[in-house]
Amino acid sequence: MQAEGNMVQKMREEFEENWRLGNAAEAERDHRQSRSYYDKAFALAEAIVAETGAAEDRCILATSYEMLGSGALKWNKRASAKYYYTKSLAHREAVAKQTGTVEARRALAAAYKRLGRIAADAKDPSGSIRYLTQCLELEEEIAEQTGAIADRRAIAETYENLGDVAESMRESQMGYYRKMHELRKAIFEESKTYDSYREYEIALAIMAQISSNSAERRGYLLEEYEIMRQHVERYPDDILLQNLLNGVIQQIQSIQ
Repeated sequence: MQAEGNMVQKMREEFEENWRLGNAAEAERDHRQSRSYYDKAFALAEAIVAETGAAEDRCILATSYEMLGSGALKWNKRASAKYYYTKSLAHREAVAKQTGTVEARRALAAAYKRLGRIAADAKDPSGSIRYLTQCLELEEEIAEQTGAIADRRAIAETYENLGDVAESMRESQMGYYRKMHELRKAIFEESKTYDSYREYEIALAIMAQISSNSAERRGYLLEEYEIMRQHVERYPDDILLQNLLNGVIQQIQSIQ
């Protein structure tokens, strides 16, 4: 038993060393060398998970895959990002099933959302909707359990993503965007934070843009104008905010 523990500890140390060397090579933009180190690190991490089956080891492995996926996106390597994110997803699903904790389920929902966005960028709307729907179902379960604003914000973001995908398919996106708008309005009225304001302002701008009824569009713009005006008064030195407000005023005037 002790020998097995020593073997796992040695593998962990080798994983950390190869990961460190991979990061160093990546910083030098030596992608071939970094990939070699990362491959060794992942082989070790997978062996550790196979040996221990521990949720903590799976989380470390999933996080490592996600870090490389994010790095691949930075370099616009979407196929590589999808590969790493898919690898991560398998471990996130296992951890969520193994532990059932809110934290593990949040991480799984985020994994679905990442792949949904990757699929959308790859012009795979059906794949995107599949992942985003899985994400949404999980987020709604979590929010019902916790009632946390952060979890409700995540749901609103997913509805926005689904609306974007539906729009790209020339299908009705209104239902998704209305859900997003309702959630962001409720969160803004409850929290009154700057982040909730910005997200609600974006929701109003989207609703105004897609509304076919001029009276309805004007209503969204007037509401957007009012909350933006309040924030301009609160942040008078924010030139970007003032310019955005001027743009909303112009849109309102164009309807009259």
